[in-house]
Amino acid sequence: MRKNAKLLIFFLKVLQRFSKTFLPVSFVMALVQGVSPLINIIVPKLIIDELLGAQDIHRLIRLVALLAGANLLLKLIETVLTRIKSIELEKIQLKVSEALADKSLHLPYEDIEKKSVLDLKERALQGTYNFYGLVEQIGVTASSLISLTSLFVLLFTFNGWLIPILTVLTLLNSIVYKRIANLRYQDSVISIPSNRAFSYYGQLASDFSFGKDIRLSHCAKFLLHKASVYLQEIVDIYSRQYDEIAKLQGITNINMQFQAFLVYGWLAWQAFRSLITIGDLTMYGSAARQFTQALTSLIDSLISINGLTMHIEPYRDFIELPEAAKNNITNTEFAISADGPLTFRFNQVWFRYPDTDRDVLKDINIEFLRNERLSIVGLNGAGKTTFIKLLCRLYQPTQGTITLNGVDINNIPLEEYLLALSVVFQDFQFLGYSVANNIAASSKPDNNRLDHVIDFFGIEQILEKLPKGLETSVNRVVDKEGVNFSGGQMQKFAIARALYRDAPVTILDEPTSALDPRSEYEVYRNFDKLAHGKTAIYISHRLSSTRFTDRIAVFKDGRIVELGTHADLIIEGGLYSRMYAKQAQYYL
Repeated sequence: MRKNAKLLIFFLKVLQRFSKTFLPVSFVMALVQGVSPLINIIVPKLIIDELLGAQDIHRLIRLVALLAGANLLLKLIETVLTRIKSIELEKIQLKVSEALADKSLHLPYEDIEKKSVLDLKERALQGTYNFYGLVEQIGVTASSLISLTSLFVLLFTFNGWLIPILTVLTLLNSIVYKRIANLRYQDSVISIPSNRAFSYYGQLASDFSFGKDIRLSHCAKFLLHKASVYLQEIVDIYSRQYDEIAKLQGITNINMQFQAFLVYGWLAWQAFRSLITIGDLTMYGSAARQFTQALTSLIDSLISINGLTMHIEPYRDFIELPEAAKNNITNTEFAISADGPLTFRFNQVWFRYPDTDRDVLKDINIEFLRNERLSIVGLNGAGKTTFIKLLCRLYQPTQGTITLNGVDINNIPLEEYLLALSVVFQDFQFLGYSVANNIAASSKPDNNRLDHVIDFFGIEQILEKLPKGLETSVNRVVDKEGVNFSGGQMQKFAIARALYRDAPVTILDEPTSALDPRSEYEVYRNFDKLAHGKTAIYISHRLSSTRFTDRIAVFKDGRIVELGTHADLIIEGGLYSRMYAKQAQYYL
């Protein structure tokens, strides 16, 4: 209970932070909804008594006018408040989703690949779908409390014994409602893996980038089968839930009918003995029914709040995850000059990925300087990309240190450090905006710098055929006039983005895999000219880059097994020499 109370307070703070008017408007609306039943209980009683008594036409008109006018006024107020509340709730939902996205962007890179974090994010996302329901239930709770207070006073003045009897019978229903809420929550948790898997296959079907592969490999039936398996799992989970809930709801319906029989039987007996008027019978009967409904709504809403609040916990836990370290910096005055010394050193670096027991990098020791060109080669799984990820501070070494000019890179302000790096990974991504925005990674590109980099790679030949040129969107998801560029063209854009950044260190991690060998060679040759005066690190399965580099580091099973110039390594006749000879036979 205490835990849920804290979660509810957290939720109310979220509402207040994202909208200053939502909670006050909700309170006034609850007041209006709470008062409305009382008017529709008391005034009809007065009308009936007048009809069966003095039959004063003027009094009847006033009573009818009062009933109609009060209901009209309350309805108008409720309509206005509902509009305001709905608009504010939409704003809150958008800001909640924005907060989730913002948190995802600021998590440490190593966390976003963890299954536990992915599951938490999925549960947090599903939890946001319950925000609207939780808001509604809080409103129901408030209005029910107001109604109960007024109805309690009314019934107590008639006969106090009705209240405990109605309360006990209603509380019996609350036990059933709690069981229903628990069933819904448990099944929502159980269905998370199946929901995520089903969503994945649904996304594949609508993602045009998979269209060719799906059609040419004839795997549509396979995908539909996989999706249907997970869909059936979801259906089975909720079918069992609905069967159980139907039985439980049958019990509550029987209880409610028994309450009605008890109350109206007693009131009819009192009226038969002329102890109460017909107007009293209708008023107290309606009051008892409304009291039961209000108490049921209150209990039901509290149970729903208790259940829905559980869904807030993943959202809170995700939002409160520690972000990538920004403040644990011991060298805030560190600065990278445009032409000063630049020395990176890996000192006995070991690394294993989180939640694994295998070392991916083992005792890495290497130093590279400003203006040096370094090629990193090796078979798949040798640790090449992991080496770059550590250099980029996406991960931290399990053991050992990486230094820049003698300073541990983790003690350098992250923004300052990243200014020194310009990286293109093999799995680079582009946003659904213009070529210019993507190359510049900015909404306000520098046209002179853009022209400089695109001229070198022949990109202008690609763009001059398009009506919008550099303003052409890189896909059709956001802009229907966008263009789905080829893999080779996108790789040229990615490398152009690296050069546009104009950082002291440029890293190309196999970004030319979609290019033919001749085009790849030209890219490296042109890149080498533009990267003059910078540190350049190349990773490629094809060894085109090695002819342009000062040294070559050969990785195998997470270790650097060879290090030297192209000529030296060829003479040594080791792994590099064998790899080079094997590739050369296909081009000679």
